[in-house]
Amino acid sequence: MGYELVTDHFPLVLSLLDGKPTLEESNKFREDMQKVLDDGKKLGQIVDLRYSVPEEPEQRKLFSKFNDKIKDQVKALSVGCVFVAPSVLMRTILNFVMFFSPLSCEYKIVRDIPEAVAWLEGQFRKAGLEFPESARPALKELAAKTGPQ
Repeated sequence: MGYELVTDHFPLVLSLLDGKPTLEESNKFREDMQKVLDDGKKLGQIVDLRYSVPEEPEQRKLFSKFNDKIKDQVKALSVGCVFVAPSVLMRTILNFVMFFSPLSCEYKIVRDIPEAVAWLEGQFRKAGLEFPESARPALKELAAKTGPQ
């Protein structure tokens, strides 16, 4: 597995990164995310980076172009995006990257899934949306995950 976009508990969107994605997986992820945004509905996103491996430079360039393309949709639709990165080094690098290339929505970088859920629940409340209770078992299972799949 490389990338997986889970929308089973919409308006919560889970972006799960596990290992190093292939170009095919990366392309599918961008296509799936574009479809979610094209639906035009408000959403909140948790990006789980705990078991990710950096992409190849060409894939990073494609993601950068994609992020530029969707920034107006993200600004209009996203109530927030939270990145889960347990490593202090990874969180520092993400903060550095976001400083120079910020997202077009509110975001936070946290160390674990419970912290991500707590922050995103607040974002949902601020936007007048209910956090999907149906997601809690899946989030609990995700938080208990102890290594790459």
